[in-house]
Amino acid sequence: MTTTMSRNDPVRNEMLVLETNFVTDINSRRVLQSIITDAFASGQFCINVQSGFATHPQARFTIEEVTIALPTGTKLLRVNEAEPYVEVVCEGPGWMMSLVIWRYRVTYTVLCNHHDTATALVDHLRVMLEVTETPEPTTCFGSWTNSDEFADRQVVDRVEWVNIRENYPLAIRPQLDAVAALEKKDVPNGSIFLWTGEPGSGKTWAIRSLMTSWEPWCQVDVICDGSDFLASAAYQTRVIRSSHSKQIRLIVLEDCDALIVKQENRSQQLSSLLNLSDGLVAQNNPIAFLLTSNLSVQRIDPAVLRPGRCLAEIYFGKFSAEEVVQRRPELLHAARAMSLAELYNLDSSTPKITTQNLETRFGFHQ
Repeated sequence: MTTTMSRNDPVRNEMLVLETNFVTDINSRRVLQSIITDAFASGQFCINVQSGFATHPQARFTIEEVTIALPTGTKLLRVNEAEPYVEVVCEGPGWMMSLVIWRYRVTYTVLCNHHDTATALVDHLRVMLEVTETPEPTTCFGSWTNSDEFADRQVVDRVEWVNIRENYPLAIRPQLDAVAALEKKDVPNGSIFLWTGEPGSGKTWAIRSLMTSWEPWCQVDVICDGSDFLASAAYQTRVIRSSHSKQIRLIVLEDCDALIVKQENRSQQLSSLLNLSDGLVAQNNPIAFLLTSNLSVQRIDPAVLRPGRCLAEIYFGKFSAEEVVQRRPELLHAARAMSLAELYNLDSSTPKITTQNLETRFGFHQ
């Protein structure tokens, strides 16, 4: 479908007239990429500049907003608008460009014959799209399913470790301190972080604080269907190749009991995880894995815990009776070991709805 759009350029206050070919099939990304590849391969342009920059973490750009950001007189060749990204191939006097806006990140490929042309074009894009105000206190992570071509970027409030540290038993605070303080150089490619413990012990909040602590050098991707991920080489490749950033990719697999449990015959999914963690893929890609499980360590395949593969194994246990009394002195004579969820439930104003104590009777009664 071809249409003509007219938009006001906020910088020059002029009319921007564009002939647009819209492409909505997500697989058409290859078509858009081939336009740039063919133009460069044919010798039409001799300079290829590729890079990117951050935009606002909560930005959701529409095609209309993207066209406003382009220089006056730009001609759109193709547009692919498919949540969660907008991709544009466009051209102007002496240049052609592919522009991808993927939630909070702008990446571009500029073809031209003079470096000054590329510099001026990128400077214009930065003025129009780059973050200029102080970012809100949020952080981002990618959420993946097997049907996704790209991750769905999720924005959550930042959780500073120092602010939640006291929500964990004294016994594990030093270990979590050490993990939060790690730097990129401390995390070899393929490292596994294993966090175990009963439900309600605070593992998810600890992950959120880790996103904040490691944000300068780590990109977090949460896999929603871990079994499918470890069973599909194509799925794994799509996730690993989805970013060309030099940041470490922390791939999070939550509640993966069935994937790492010790069995007489090791599952194909576990074999795949072990291969990803220290095979050739890990050696050539900056990836690490964070696994959470409700299993005891004794029930987990020893290969997952092997020294050199498992960088940190932390058990999220309950608060001791003494710690419970320190937090809730009124429980002095009835104290017992309690999980974080149980302690917070004591402060809940909403009573639990249950049928546990209801008497079962047949017939109708008044």
